[in-house]
Amino acid sequence: MVDFRIILTRKLSKPLFFYADWLSQLSNGLLYKPSTVQNLKKSKKMFKELDDAVESLNSQLLHDRLYQNQIDYYRNQWLGQISHDLKSPLTSIYGYAKVMPYFPNEQKKYALLISDKAKYMENLIDSLNSNFKWETAQMEVSKDMFSLIEVVNDIKNTVGYDKLELTADLDDEYYYGNKLYIGRMFINLIDNSLDHNKVNPNISIHLSDGPEGISIIYKDDGTGINSEVAQKLMTHGESTKTDKENHGIGFSIIHDAINFHDGSFVMIPEQSGVHFQIILR
Repeated sequence: MVDFRIILTRKLSKPLFFYADWLSQLSNGLLYKPSTVQNLKKSKKMFKELDDAVESLNSQLLHDRLYQNQIDYYRNQWLGQISHDLKSPLTSIYGYAKVMPYFPNEQKKYALLISDKAKYMENLIDSLNSNFKWETAQMEVSKDMFSLIEVVNDIKNTVGYDKLELTADLDDEYYYGNKLYIGRMFINLIDNSLDHNKVNPNISIHLSDGPEGISIIYKDDGTGINSEVAQKLMTHGESTKTDKENHGIGFSIIHDAINFHDGSFVMIPEQSGVHFQIILR
């Protein structure tokens, strides 16, 4: 006689192995959903709250890692600036301290000079701290020169996904734009390719110079998305994160990044997978 309790237990526990694998990946720094037969629509319905919670954790870890990379970038700039600016007053203080023993009658003068330099350094550090806070607050609106190839490779390392191929044909890999926006755009493209396919797809990104700006060709060999839906979502900057059945794209961030750089988005028809061209000016 069939023990329905055993069958029910297996049915309920089987999808949990998928979430256990997912959490294990996250703990090892692999910030994407595992490819497994347990990644089924039925599992998501059965454990909706768990699925939402782990997906939210995954997204937050990606966001935090990307944000930390940007903070590190500005921190290194700040450290370089403060090291340069403090070198001159420190040299003066060191010089005054060295000569003071040889001029006992002028020690008061040198003490005042050292005090002045120390006060100057204090004001300089306060000013640099204020500049650092202002610069980090400007991350979402400022532009500077950065390597597009480096951004994609950093994101590849951040996500920990090895089925991603980057190729480039650029006269100059450096681009004047908003590094945080561009990083978020690539993160969203990659994250959604992984999120909306039962088997994690191969992803390719090709960067090249175009007549209108930088051309980004993005492909994956997953289930694809309807071109009319993609164009509609891109036009309105909506998100399909709640539509788990379709490939979908969290288009709002991609839409904002492209608009910020006066760019454009084109869906290229394919029999399978997705094929986008993004132009950044």
